[in-house]
Amino acid sequence: MLTNSWIIKNKWMLIVILMLFGVGAYFLLAFFFNVFAVKPEILIGEANVNVDSDEFIGLVLKIPGAEKYGHWELNVARLESKNDLGSLTEINGEYLLNKKPIYYLSAESGTIQWETRVLQMTGQVSFRTDDGKVLRAKQLTWDPNNRQITAVNGVVLEAPGLTVITDKFNGDFKLDQVKMSGMTKAFYQR
Repeated sequence: MLTNSWIIKNKWMLIVILMLFGVGAYFLLAFFFNVFAVKPEILIGEANVNVDSDEFIGLVLKIPGAEKYGHWELNVARLESKNDLGSLTEINGEYLLNKKPIYYLSAESGTIQWETRVLQMTGQVSFRTDDGKVLRAKQLTWDPNNRQITAVNGVVLEAPGLTVITDKFNGDFKLDQVKMSGMTKAFYQR
């Protein structure tokens, strides 16, 4: 049994023990509240941002690209995010590589799969490269993992002196190596 004299002699030791116990209890409670708290996350730019809403109006969306120093900067009129899918409306923006724009994109609407970063645009979609090539279609998919662009429905590829109209288009991001299928017409100007 502890006596009063022992408690008085060791009161500083008792104070230190109580402080350590209090700090331990604080960290234990903080850990449990963090583990069990629900925090929805969406990817905006290159960082995870905790948000309480799943709908945003008028924002610039930064999406990591296929290259190490590349990313999309998309102006979006409206973003609605559910789980791994984001719905976008009135999209326009550019793809920056080392802070220089190399691709330009505009579309009426689209979706993004947050985990894979695959963009699927619909409506009047226009994709332009920095060397003057323009790809227009009703539906366009940008896949950074396979480094491919796929376009279907009303596809028109315009390059200096050349216009190609086709049903389906697959190609690289620079629109240099392409594969077209379906009804295809080419118009060449000298």
